[in-house]
Amino acid sequence: MMRIRTTGRGALMLCITLLPIWCASGCGDVDWNWDTRWWKTPTRTVRPTRPMRRPQDDAASSQPATDTSSSRQRTDNPGNIPPSGTGTARHTRSDGTAPMDDAVAKPPRKGLPFYRLYLLSGTKSPPTDRRGEHLLRLQRAGARTCASLLEMLYVPVGRSGGQDECYLLYENYDEFKAAAEFAPTLDEAPLETASSAVGAEASFRAGVALFLRIMGEGAIVDRGRVDECEHHLAEATQSTQLSPLRRWAAGILAGRLVSEYRYDYVGARSYCRQAERAAEIGSIEQMTSQWWQADVFIQEGKTDDAMAVYRSILAAQEGRGSSQIVRRSRAILEQRHKP
Repeated sequence: MMRIRTTGRGALMLCITLLPIWCASGCGDVDWNWDTRWWKTPTRTVRPTRPMRRPQDDAASSQPATDTSSSRQRTDNPGNIPPSGTGTARHTRSDGTAPMDDAVAKPPRKGLPFYRLYLLSGTKSPPTDRRGEHLLRLQRAGARTCASLLEMLYVPVGRSGGQDECYLLYENYDEFKAAAEFAPTLDEAPLETASSAVGAEASFRAGVALFLRIMGEGAIVDRGRVDECEHHLAEATQSTQLSPLRRWAAGILAGRLVSEYRYDYVGARSYCRQAERAAEIGSIEQMTSQWWQADVFIQEGKTDDAMAVYRSILAAQEGRGSSQIVRRSRAILEQRHKP
């Protein structure tokens, strides 16, 4: 038998030579860790996602769903608020929403795995085939930016599409139905300014129109327009002249506005709490208000406070297991408690 005699230095050189061979043959699924744990199997970390993407993120992406140019519309008289457009839904309820029966696509059968809410805008011709379970032809707003606002109010599984054709995907039928009914309320022409808006209803519409314009500005956002948008949404949130549903929507939009564009987390939580007070107990709207409060806590680094809100959501919404907010809240809590 041949023996190999090595010195200390020779043994070290031998180990260095054989190390790549060892790694290639049997260490494909492990990471080299130079601490005392030596070998560490990779783990997949599930982190809470933020449904709203910032304009700069949208502009940087090459996917069609991130095209924000549809909101760069202007009116002939930007100081005035144009009549509210409701697409093909001509009749509205007392709370400002439109019955689903008036839309292009008839109400779907409950029990489907997913429900698609399509928004069309611009000069795009209406599709000859049925798109999704509900289709709304927008008269003033761009499909992309309108869908971005709508997903703040009714959180979907996901959003996809382009400038003039966009859809939101829902797993929970009640959330889908509420989003489809409220969508025409957001059909406003983006405005650069709306200083002449007077009254609660005009303020609500002005806030929506300004927010649509802000979302189409890309990475550089006009600070004065953000301030004006907040002013109108705040007035709508606090007005008793509006329906509770619109006050809730104004509060949620105001909270997202100051959180995303000004990083005013204290103000954002205040708006979300006001929105929660306007919502019915146990409703989707109340759940959404709590969801965004938790999101603000996460942004602030107040994780324990956020976890408490997620637990409250699960306790109050036990029967709404297919809701995206419920699913994500549960996933966040489970990840938090993993050893």
